[in-house]
Amino acid sequence: MADEIKLTEKYEFNGWPSLARPDVKPPAGWNLELLTAVNLLGGHTLSPDGERLAFTWMRDELTEVYVMPTLGGWPQRVSHGRKLSWPGEVAHWSPDGRWLAFEMNSHVYTTPTTGGLPRKISDFASGAGSPVWMPDSRGLIVTVEREDSEQLLLTDRDGRWPRPLVTRTDGDCWEARPSPDGRLVCVRPAWAVTKECKSPVGVDPTNH
Repeated sequence: MADEIKLTEKYEFNGWPSLARPDVKPPAGWNLELLTAVNLLGGHTLSPDGERLAFTWMRDELTEVYVMPTLGGWPQRVSHGRKLSWPGEVAHWSPDGRWLAFEMNSHVYTTPTTGGLPRKISDFASGAGSPVWMPDSRGLIVTVEREDSEQLLLTDRDGRWPRPLVTRTDGDCWEARPSPDGRLVCVRPAWAVTKECKSPVGVDPTNH
Protein backbone atom coordinates (compact mmCIF):
# COMPACT_ATOMS: atom_id res chain seq x y z
CA MET A 1 0.00 0.00 0.00
CA ALA A 2 1.36 3.39 -1.03
CA ASP A 3 2.32 5.83 1.70
CA GLU A 4 -0.42 8.29 2.51
CA ILE A 5 0.19 11.76 1.07
CA LYS A 6 -0.06 14.41 3.73
CA LEU A 7 -2.05 17.39 2.47
CA THR A 8 -1.23 20.78 3.90
CA GLU A 9 -4.14 23.19 3.95
CA LYS A 10 -3.57 26.74 2.82
CA TYR A 11 -5.79 29.74 2.13
CA GLU A 12 -5.90 31.69 -1.09
CA PHE A 13 -8.29 34.08 -2.82
CA ASN A 14 -10.84 35.66 -0.46
CA GLY A 15 -10.12 33.05 2.19
CA TRP A 16 -11.28 30.06 0.13
CA PRO A 17 -9.36 26.95 1.22
CA SER A 18 -7.10 25.13 -1.21
CA LEU A 19 -5.16 21.92 -0.79
CA ALA A 20 -1.85 21.21 -2.43
CA ARG A 21 -2.00 18.07 -4.64
CA PRO A 22 1.56 16.86 -5.30
CA ASP A 23 0.11 13.58 -6.62
CA VAL A 24 -1.72 15.33 -9.51
CA LYS A 25 0.17 16.34 -12.64
CA PRO A 26 -1.14 18.46 -15.57
CA PRO A 27 -1.77 16.75 -18.94
CA ALA A 28 1.12 16.47 -21.38
CA GLY A 29 1.74 19.76 -23.14
CA TRP A 30 0.32 21.83 -20.27
CA ASN A 31 1.90 23.29 -17.18
CA LEU A 32 0.95 25.66 -14.39
CA GLU A 33 2.53 28.66 -16.10
CA LEU A 34 0.55 28.00 -19.28
CA LEU A 35 -2.72 27.46 -17.43
CA THR A 36 -2.40 30.77 -15.62
CA ALA A 37 -1.59 32.56 -18.88
CA VAL A 38 -4.57 31.44 -20.95
CA ASN A 39 -7.10 33.86 -19.45
CA LEU A 40 -10.05 31.68 -18.46
CA LEU A 41 -10.97 28.05 -19.13
CA GLY A 42 -14.38 26.53 -18.36
CA GLY A 43 -17.39 24.59 -19.59
CA HIS A 44 -15.49 21.30 -19.71
CA THR A 45 -17.41 18.15 -20.71
CA LEU A 46 -16.15 14.63 -21.39
CA SER A 47 -16.96 12.75 -24.58
CA PRO A 48 -19.14 9.63 -24.14
CA ASP A 49 -16.10 7.37 -24.45
CA GLY A 50 -14.10 9.51 -22.00
CA GLU A 51 -11.21 9.94 -24.44
CA ARG A 52 -11.75 13.62 -25.32
CA LEU A 53 -12.60 16.80 -23.48
CA ALA A 54 -14.53 19.79 -24.81
CA PHE A 55 -14.08 23.14 -23.08
CA THR A 56 -14.26 26.90 -23.64
CA TRP A 57 -11.23 29.15 -23.73
CA MET A 58 -11.69 32.88 -23.19
CA ARG A 59 -8.95 34.83 -24.97
CA ASP A 60 -8.48 37.60 -27.55
CA GLU A 61 -12.02 39.01 -27.07
CA LEU A 62 -13.58 35.60 -27.88
CA THR A 63 -14.77 32.52 -25.98
CA GLU A 64 -14.09 29.65 -28.38
CA VAL A 65 -14.87 25.94 -28.02
CA TYR A 66 -11.93 23.50 -28.08
CA VAL A 67 -11.49 19.73 -27.99
CA MET A 68 -8.41 17.86 -26.71
CA PRO A 69 -7.51 14.30 -25.71
CA THR A 70 -7.96 13.56 -22.02
CA LEU A 71 -4.46 12.02 -21.98
CA GLY A 72 -2.98 15.36 -22.98
CA GLY A 73 -1.93 17.21 -26.10
CA TRP A 74 -2.65 20.52 -27.74
CA PRO A 75 -6.35 21.49 -28.11
CA GLN A 76 -8.18 21.77 -31.43
CA ARG A 77 -10.51 24.73 -31.92
CA VAL A 78 -13.96 23.77 -33.23
CA SER A 79 -15.77 27.14 -33.12
CA HIS A 80 -14.84 30.28 -35.04
CA GLY A 81 -15.77 33.85 -34.10
CA ARG A 82 -17.68 32.99 -30.93
CA LYS A 83 -18.20 36.28 -29.09
CA LEU A 84 -17.35 36.73 -25.43
CA SER A 85 -19.69 34.70 -23.26
CA TRP A 86 -19.73 33.11 -19.84
CA PRO A 87 -17.04 30.40 -19.95
CA GLY A 88 -19.25 28.03 -17.98
CA GLU A 89 -21.47 27.48 -21.04
CA VAL A 90 -20.77 23.95 -22.22
CA ALA A 91 -20.62 22.20 -25.57
CA HIS A 92 -22.84 19.13 -25.78
CA TRP A 93 -21.54 15.82 -27.16
CA SER A 94 -23.85 13.72 -29.27
CA PRO A 95 -24.44 10.27 -27.73
CA ASP A 96 -22.22 8.65 -30.39
CA GLY A 97 -19.44 11.19 -29.73
CA ARG A 98 -19.24 12.26 -33.39
CA TRP A 99 -20.84 15.72 -33.06
CA LEU A 100 -20.81 18.75 -30.80
CA ALA A 101 -23.67 21.21 -30.35
CA PHE A 102 -23.09 24.58 -28.72
CA GLU A 103 -24.40 28.09 -28.46
CA MET A 104 -22.59 30.75 -30.45
CA ASN A 105 -23.66 34.36 -30.88
CA SER A 106 -27.27 33.67 -29.78
CA HIS A 107 -27.74 30.64 -32.06
CA VAL A 108 -27.13 26.89 -31.94
CA TYR A 109 -24.34 25.38 -34.03
CA THR A 110 -23.22 21.83 -34.68
CA THR A 111 -19.85 20.60 -35.85
CA PRO A 112 -18.28 17.17 -36.41
CA THR A 113 -15.70 16.36 -33.76
CA THR A 114 -13.31 15.09 -36.45
CA GLY A 115 -13.00 18.60 -37.87
CA GLY A 116 -14.93 20.99 -40.08
CA LEU A 117 -16.66 24.33 -39.88
CA PRO A 118 -19.55 24.77 -37.44
CA ARG A 119 -23.02 24.98 -38.99
CA LYS A 120 -25.81 27.21 -37.70
CA ILE A 121 -28.96 25.11 -37.31
CA SER A 122 -31.37 27.66 -35.82
CA ASP A 123 -31.99 30.02 -38.74
CA PHE A 124 -35.71 29.39 -38.25
CA ALA A 125 -35.65 31.65 -35.14
CA SER A 126 -34.15 34.99 -34.17
CA GLY A 127 -32.09 33.13 -31.58
CA ALA A 128 -31.82 29.74 -29.88
CA GLY A 129 -29.88 28.00 -27.13
CA SER A 130 -29.65 25.10 -24.67
CA PRO A 131 -29.28 22.26 -27.22
CA VAL A 132 -30.19 18.74 -26.07
CA TRP A 133 -29.36 15.71 -28.21
CA MET A 134 -31.87 12.99 -28.98
CA PRO A 135 -30.55 9.43 -28.43
CA ASP A 136 -30.04 8.83 -32.17
CA SER A 137 -27.38 11.60 -32.32
CA ARG A 138 -29.35 13.30 -35.09
CA GLY A 139 -32.32 15.02 -33.48
CA LEU A 140 -31.77 18.15 -31.36
CA ILE A 141 -34.07 19.97 -28.98
CA VAL A 142 -33.42 23.73 -28.77
CA THR A 143 -34.89 26.54 -26.70
CA VAL A 144 -36.30 29.61 -28.48
CA GLU A 145 -38.26 32.63 -27.32
CA ARG A 146 -41.77 32.88 -28.74
CA GLU A 147 -44.68 35.01 -27.57
CA ASP A 148 -42.63 36.25 -24.60
CA SER A 149 -41.89 32.75 -23.30
CA GLU A 150 -39.18 30.13 -23.70
CA GLN A 151 -40.35 27.21 -25.83
CA LEU A 152 -38.81 23.85 -26.82
CA LEU A 153 -38.52 22.87 -30.49
CA LEU A 154 -37.34 19.64 -32.07
CA THR A 155 -35.02 19.97 -35.06
CA ASP A 156 -31.96 18.01 -36.15
CA ARG A 157 -28.23 18.56 -36.59
CA ASP A 158 -28.84 19.84 -40.14
CA GLY A 159 -31.33 22.46 -38.96
CA ARG A 160 -34.52 21.15 -40.55
CA TRP A 161 -37.79 23.03 -39.92
CA PRO A 162 -38.65 22.42 -36.25
CA ARG A 163 -41.69 20.97 -34.50
CA PRO A 164 -42.87 22.20 -31.08
CA LEU A 165 -42.64 19.80 -28.14
CA VAL A 166 -45.54 21.55 -26.39
CA THR A 167 -48.42 23.49 -27.87
CA ARG A 168 -49.06 25.88 -24.99
CA THR A 169 -47.24 29.20 -25.22
CA ASP A 170 -48.60 30.88 -22.07
CA GLY A 171 -45.49 30.09 -20.03
CA ASP A 172 -41.90 28.97 -20.16
CA CYS A 173 -40.86 25.37 -20.77
CA TRP A 174 -37.41 24.06 -19.82
CA GLU A 175 -35.19 21.06 -19.08
CA ALA A 176 -35.93 18.70 -21.95
CA ARG A 177 -34.84 15.13 -21.13
CA PRO A 178 -35.40 12.47 -23.83
CA SER A 179 -36.08 8.87 -22.88
CA PRO A 180 -33.37 6.34 -23.89
CA ASP A 181 -35.41 5.22 -26.92
CA GLY A 182 -36.29 8.80 -27.93
CA ARG A 183 -40.05 8.16 -27.92
CA LEU A 184 -40.76 10.49 -25.00
CA VAL A 185 -39.30 13.79 -23.85
CA CYS A 186 -39.79 14.96 -20.26
CA VAL A 187 -40.02 18.73 -19.85
CA ARG A 188 -40.59 21.15 -16.98
CA PRO A 189 -43.36 23.60 -17.90
CA ALA A 190 -43.97 26.73 -15.86
CA TRP A 191 -47.67 25.92 -15.55
CA ALA A 192 -47.16 22.51 -13.91
CA VAL A 193 -45.87 21.54 -10.47
CA THR A 194 -44.03 18.46 -11.77
CA LYS A 195 -42.33 17.52 -15.02
CA GLU A 196 -44.43 16.29 -17.93
CA CYS A 197 -43.50 13.67 -20.54
CA LYS A 198 -44.41 14.46 -24.13
CA SER A 199 -44.21 12.55 -27.40
CA PRO A 200 -42.50 14.74 -30.04
CA VAL A 201 -45.49 16.21 -31.87
CA GLY A 202 -46.05 14.74 -35.33
CA VAL A 203 -42.58 13.20 -35.37
CA ASP A 204 -41.28 9.65 -35.25
CA PRO A 205 -38.20 10.18 -33.02
CA THR A 206 -36.56 7.13 -34.55
CA ASN A 207 -36.74 8.57 -38.08
CA HIS A 208 -35.65 12.22 -38.12
